[in-house]
Amino acid sequence: MTYNVGLIGWGTVGGGVLDILSQEKHRIEQRCGQEVSIKTIVTRSPSRSRSQNAGSALVTDDINVILNDESIAAVILLVGGTDISKEFCIQCLEAGKHVITANKAIIAEYWDELFAIAQDNNVILAFEAAVAGSIPIIDSLRDGFVANRIDGVEGILNGTCNYILTMMEECNLSYDSALEKAKELGYAEADPTLDVNGMDTAHKTAILARLSFNTQISMDSMNIEGIESLSAGDIESAKRLGARIKLLGLAQRQENGISLSVEPTLVPITHQLASVRLNNNAILIDGHACGPSVLIGQGAGALPTASAVLSDTIDIITGARQQAGPRNCNVTFESLDIIEDNLNRAPFYIRFVVQDESGVLAKICSSFSNHSISIDSVNQSTGNDNGEATIEIVTHPCLRSSLSSVINELGSKPILDVVTMKYLL
Repeated sequence: MTYNVGLIGWGTVGGGVLDILSQEKHRIEQRCGQEVSIKTIVTRSPSRSRSQNAGSALVTDDINVILNDESIAAVILLVGGTDISKEFCIQCLEAGKHVITANKAIIAEYWDELFAIAQDNNVILAFEAAVAGSIPIIDSLRDGFVANRIDGVEGILNGTCNYILTMMEECNLSYDSALEKAKELGYAEADPTLDVNGMDTAHKTAILARLSFNTQISMDSMNIEGIESLSAGDIESAKRLGARIKLLGLAQRQENGISLSVEPTLVPITHQLASVRLNNNAILIDGHACGPSVLIGQGAGALPTASAVLSDTIDIITGARQQAGPRNCNVTFESLDIIEDNLNRAPFYIRFVVQDESGVLAKICSSFSNHSISIDSVNQSTGNDNGEATIEIVTHPCLRSSLSSVINELGSKPILDVVTMKYLL
């Protein structure tokens, strides 16, 4: 008996799927109770030479071959972007085929539409591979933490950014040099924009927030910042404070709703996420009953992502996955407001470059007091040959809007430059 699968997209991850199915053929057949066969592969370039062997699969550029083949029960969709990938996803679902995808953008942006179509057609839309590669975070939130009220999610969700930040800290590389190194090793795309500008992390954060809080999430409601502007000075400041900079996706339950953000954040070296290096991903889930739990692993790459793709595929084949998506994926249990970023309370790190003259620190501290911001710590450097000094401040939780008011009140003299980041407790 054979379970036929279609594959749309024969790139890095598609190749990984073929490699695992070939190398672990017997083991997968044992777990599924039947042979698993990629019957048809749809790709833009059918004739391109690849390292994997398509075996008996038909290789074509026509998706209709899959759509019209009633013997193909499930489709692995590995096409990036949103437009064509969304169209392919809908076509497969409406054709009565289960869809397994690694595309986080279409899941984050079109959740309600896609899962409604899946339910209407009594098929499954699975997306374990869309967030954090081989880490089983979707299944963990869906099943392992289901008895918990999730109060927060903190994640290093982009391996490219984490590798760059590791190289900047450990090897004293500039941002540009670290990015080039990531490209050389295949950790960054030729155009890494969506990685380094935070959008990739934002899509993944939106998915985790939807699963964690069972409420609708809009990408427009999220503050998104990338790592492009980080400098060696930022890395050195973090070191002086006993911290590391990580690009974090944060989704946290608060009294008046949930806060969502993606931004470079100072993480104390004693925090569980601070030790996550290179291209690894990590997610901390804070449940009311289980407390903080951390999952760490490979977040990208051919085999780690293909591992998650095939996990979903095997679940569908064996009947372990029988719903359209995660448990009650179209049910909104809670109507939670998304807190406007300026009204979000959090600890912050602020670095002032100032004219090295008397009274500057007193002026800064007075302005913080004027806006009801409590200071946790202050570090002041000695002046340099240019007559400049650095003042570093960590606050207790405060409103971002209040911090902006402080910076506006201080103006440009004697303040020469200001850098602000969240500080993770």
